[in-house]
Amino acid sequence: MSKRDRAYFERRLKRDHPAIYKDLLDGKYASVREASIAAGLQKPRSPLQVMKSEWGKSTKADKDEFLNWVRSAAVTTSSSVAPIALLGADRKLLPAAAARIEHIRKALNLQPGQLMVKMGFKALDQSLTNALGGTHKIRPALEVGLNKLIADHAHL
Repeated sequence: MSKRDRAYFERRLKRDHPAIYKDLLDGKYASVREASIAAGLQKPRSPLQVMKSEWGKSTKADKDEFLNWVRSAAVTTSSSVAPIALLGADRKLLPAAAARIEHIRKALNLQPGQLMVKMGFKALDQSLTNALGGTHKIRPALEVGLNKLIADHAHL
């Protein structure tokens, strides 16, 4: 069994996904891992995996501060609907968040452009459509709008 390291995935990209490998060489992907994820050879790390990894690298002071933040967030959450994480570490919509936004959009009987207008953006802004497709990162302003949308429609 071969070692599944950077070199392994680079060989697989070169052999099985030459177009993505070319894009990697052209700088479209920042790393072999990112290209491998695009090719379906690897899965992106879940937010939980990222948190566990970062936890191990954190100082005691950072861990204490984080735990205090979690405790205060748990106390101040008054919604009967459990809050959902919106973005992954890569700033792309998490599947649960995309599903929640789609549910709200359909319940309100709105097209993506109409939903963008409802959040204060231009109707022709394709950011939400691209994000729902899992292909694009969410910019901070849209993240704020989506969080407000989800909170405002928690009853749906």
